[in-house]
Amino acid sequence: MDSRGLPEHWVTRFLAGAATAEAGFDGFADEAGFQAYLDAYAWPGVLVFTGLQYQGGPDPEQAAGWRRFVDAAQRVDFLADLHGDLADGRLCIPLARLDEHSVTRADLERARDTPAVRALLTAESRRARAALDATHGILDLAEPGLRPVIATMADLMAHQLTAVERAGAGALRRDVGYGLAAPLRILLRAAASRKTSRRPTSTRR
Repeated sequence: MDSRGLPEHWVTRFLAGAATAEAGFDGFADEAGFQAYLDAYAWPGVLVFTGLQYQGGPDPEQAAGWRRFVDAAQRVDFLADLHGDLADGRLCIPLARLDEHSVTRADLERARDTPAVRALLTAESRRARAALDATHGILDLAEPGLRPVIATMADLMAHQLTAVERAGAGALRRDVGYGLAAPLRILLRAAASRKTSRRPTSTRR
């Protein structure tokens, strides 16, 4: 942090958020509650390490780009981990959206495959997809050496979200992982891209 000049407030915000928004997590009443969680904990947490790529820390445009990135990442993560979170007593879908679809927490905890539950999960997946689409351009805000990593993370998020969409109400019965084949292809593609980008330009005439 000292050598890169990362503003100290990102670290203190993250630690404060870990001790409050995360440690005392009791769900979200509405979308505003979800956004407050991002601002208090998830976004500062991402900037604690992605911010190190910028001498002096991220500028407003870069910080906003990572805010969009963490918004998408958190939405996908919450959907993929629905089963495990509910088993741990955590409901990460805002209660207001359950009410919109006339779905109860018990419906989700008991993995009820009803039209209302499917509609809720479809709507949440669409929100996650829109958030993921909003991250386009994030590579332009990253340092060249970090771009293959960020591209890989974005591809993995998109792959996992697709798996959630296919699972439907099945996401309530088991967490949705990455599988093996697709992540391997994504990682190999990123490695190949990195090698290509580092290949010296020929000077042959």
